[in-house]
Amino acid sequence: MTRQRAVIYTISASLLFGLISFIVAKAYETGLNTYDVLFFRFFPAGIVFFFILRIRKESLAVTWLQMRILFIMGIVGYVLMNATLFLSYNYLSIGLATTIHFAYPIVVTILAYFLYQQKLRQSGLMALVLATLGIILLSVDDYSINNMFGILLSFSSAVFFAAYVLLIAHPEIKGMSPWKILFYVSSLTAVLLFVGELCFGTTPFVRLTGMGCLYMLILSIGCTVVALALFTLGIKKMGPATACIWQPWNLILAFFWVCCF
Repeated sequence: MTRQRAVIYTISASLLFGLISFIVAKAYETGLNTYDVLFFRFFPAGIVFFFILRIRKESLAVTWLQMRILFIMGIVGYVLMNATLFLSYNYLSIGLATTIHFAYPIVVTILAYFLYQQKLRQSGLMALVLATLGIILLSVDDYSINNMFGILLSFSSAVFFAAYVLLIAHPEIKGMSPWKILFYVSSLTAVLLFVGELCFGTTPFVRLTGMGCLYMLILSIGCTVVALALFTLGIKKMGPATACIWQPWNLILAFFWVCCF
């Protein structure tokens, strides 16, 4: 894969990620809660990734260490990241919450420098500075003590996603097929969420409606299967910090949600 193609993959994934907040807000209107949305996002995705692996005739075998890393990726990058982001929508406007979440390239770059000694060019550093200033300017008017909890939730989602991105570059995972990574992480996440809902005496299916099915299909296939596959391929080619810097479209869509909501 050429670097130019990796850039296209990363930007395309960014555009799809930017639609998530809008789809989730619409799903909430149908009666689904945060954990329902998470389950229906990753359960169908896991099935799709399984069939992709079968079609490509790739092995499902993983080592015990790889399984532990994949499990952590599911908890941190999928459950905690999405839960904190989706919950923040209950305290903040979609635009503000999404804007704060898109601070994750800054966190990734800082951590990648210290953990993987990944260098950052001057142009990339300037992009991060401008992104930081943009987030501050978009957020400052909505800042108050009353929505501090929502701000902390949305920023936590950025930190959790940054941890997920860095784990993709882990030496034990780096050479693994992206389809295998996404299958295991999506499937483990769906199982964990389903068991969690059972523990509270409910299941995600009791609140699912026709419109809810439509929104979940868009979220699971377009904003998860396609977006995560493109983003994972971009990270494997360019590295975590560089891949995240090539995601300016997240902030553009975040600005759109600020204006609309």
